[in-house]
Amino acid sequence: MTYVELPLISGVYKDETPLSAKPHFTNSQWVRSNRGKMEVMGGFETATNDTVEGICRGLHGWRDNISQSYEAIGTNTYLQVFWDGELYDITPLDTWGQLTNPFTTVASDATVTVADTAHGRSVGDRVIFANASAVGGITPNGEFVVTVVDDVDNYKFEFTSSATGNVSGGGGTVDYEYILPIGLVDNLGGAGYGVGGYGTGGYGQGASEDVFYPRTWSLDNWGQNLVACPRGGKIYEWAPEFTATEIITNGNFASDTAWTKGTGWTIGSGVATGTAGADSNLQPSTAIALTPGSYYMVEMDLTRSAGEFQVFIGSTAITSALTSSQHVKVLIYYASGNLIINKDSSGAGTVDNVSIKPSLRAAPIPNSPAENKVIWVTDQRILVAAGTIEAATGLYNPVHVRWTDQEDSHDWTPTASNQSSFFTLGKGGQITTGMAGRGENALWCDRGLYLMRYVPDPNVVYSFNFVGSGCGPIGSNSTVMLAGQYYWMANTGEFFGFSGGAPVPLFCPVRKYVFDSLAASQGEKVFAFANSAYKEVGWLYPGASNECDSYVLYNVADKAWTIGTVDRTAWLDSGGIDYATAISAVGVMYFMERGHSFDGDRLNWSMETAAIDISGGNSLMRVMGIIPDFDDFVGGCTVDVTGKVYPNSTGTTASVVVNDETDYKSFRVTGRQVQFTFTGDAAPAFMRTGAISIDVRNSEQQR
Repeated sequence: MTYVELPLISGVYKDETPLSAKPHFTNSQWVRSNRGKMEVMGGFETATNDTVEGICRGLHGWRDNISQSYEAIGTNTYLQVFWDGELYDITPLDTWGQLTNPFTTVASDATVTVADTAHGRSVGDRVIFANASAVGGITPNGEFVVTVVDDVDNYKFEFTSSATGNVSGGGGTVDYEYILPIGLVDNLGGAGYGVGGYGTGGYGQGASEDVFYPRTWSLDNWGQNLVACPRGGKIYEWAPEFTATEIITNGNFASDTAWTKGTGWTIGSGVATGTAGADSNLQPSTAIALTPGSYYMVEMDLTRSAGEFQVFIGSTAITSALTSSQHVKVLIYYASGNLIINKDSSGAGTVDNVSIKPSLRAAPIPNSPAENKVIWVTDQRILVAAGTIEAATGLYNPVHVRWTDQEDSHDWTPTASNQSSFFTLGKGGQITTGMAGRGENALWCDRGLYLMRYVPDPNVVYSFNFVGSGCGPIGSNSTVMLAGQYYWMANTGEFFGFSGGAPVPLFCPVRKYVFDSLAASQGEKVFAFANSAYKEVGWLYPGASNECDSYVLYNVADKAWTIGTVDRTAWLDSGGIDYATAISAVGVMYFMERGHSFDGDRLNWSMETAAIDISGGNSLMRVMGIIPDFDDFVGGCTVDVTGKVYPNSTGTTASVVVNDETDYKSFRVTGRQVQFTFTGDAAPAFMRTGAISIDVRNSEQQR
């Protein structure tokens, strides 16, 4: 009887034969390398009963000025924020206004047709209607989803009940809001030369960034505010606010109070009336209590009979001169000042229903470029847009970089007195992504890596150095930073690391397996994440399906890789929130590394060893039993032991079950090599490998 310790080293060698992979493992599921040993990963729990809408391809966590935690979630259809256990919809508005008698109904049918010239909607887009009158027996107020686009001027949605009458053109004066159009779920073409149809985009310019690729988001925070950009879209900002509290007192002019009236202004009969004779203002008697750095929706009804009206916040005009009756609705960024409704000397008309409420949705940052690939905030408090519109030409340039003045995310115009500027990269067909690092910014293009370093010289601001070629990221979310070092999955079929000098390919014994199983043309879905508690980085990628269903982990301390499958499209390290979070393809948000079960259900894990030679592989040996050695062993496991005479032999397999009380488990297999598969399926479940031994005896057979 001879007890032999299994010569095992953590990490999976998937790209080798089972025999040449020794002394490592050849497969894993929900198992990581940690401090030189293999151990079961932590479990997960549902973070909220709310559903993430759409496929998540952007996550960012941060804290506000009083240390409250938030997490932004960007999907192909929504921008949401997770706060205090709930999800909130902060998807930006695209357009808004009023329509006159836009609805057509058919009796006994819930389908409503909307007439809106050049509406710009697509199937799946969301629309909101308010203040509609009854039409065909229904009152179509609320939020709806476009189900059919008839043509550029008409579309349809389904109401909650059927109409009772046939009406063509009804509903009265209807307020509408169109939510940011939905983005793509899948890539529509390859990521290389020839993307898009011939002639796509104007002569001499590229196609829009969101035409062919799944919608990804770049997210960061500007102080306590979120800044967000959907690929190919505008740059938005959201100030933490969840309640649209009315700011204006007596905005319906029910009484002659709370307003300061200039010459020619009176209040009565539920309106404020301006008469000709003087250029004068109507404004709240007490200055409006707005939060600087936040966004607000300003609304009012103007009935104008003569002259001009204009609305100001402090000295800033928020409308142009108003020369017609209309419903005024303006989204503003508030810096300072009181609300002022001005009429010129010939102005005559009435104002009613004045309202100012916090915007609960992300708002476009004033003066920012209208089309951008990625954004981020630097350590110098400068907002950067990369892959953006050139200010000089107004055309999109996939290798153009612009940035704001320091401490001013709204100032994008370079002057002699600010630090706003721009730079066009000399190499790379298009920018892929970028992020702020320690004392520098990393900026990747499809052909390599630039370092963007701050230079305290207003004539330079940032220097750009190309530090590595042939290492472009496979997608805009495929890069991650851990402990000041960058890691990414490249479009060349390699994994890279960078900590200074030049990017270095990582030795990866699962590289071929990962890239061979990666779904064709879906590299933009790859999502990189860090897990700082375990000194590891990982990548979610689409393998067996077109959606992310697999992962690969790299422990940077052990230099060991593990693989597995998981239904997650995005994953974020703990930071803003105490736990790591991840989102499934069906919109379930999970706290990761929490507990030792799969949301209360059985946690499934497995690991398979390489083929281990017994006595050098020269003699047939009989393995009679196993002496398990697992630390913190919970839930037990099944051990499948396969003995083979030759590497390509079928072999014979014995199975035993071990738990934390097992000291010795007998079985019998014979071979020159032996291979072990450990499989756990329990709740809770955990183990960490120790010095596992087997009982080996010479069979005294030679074959």
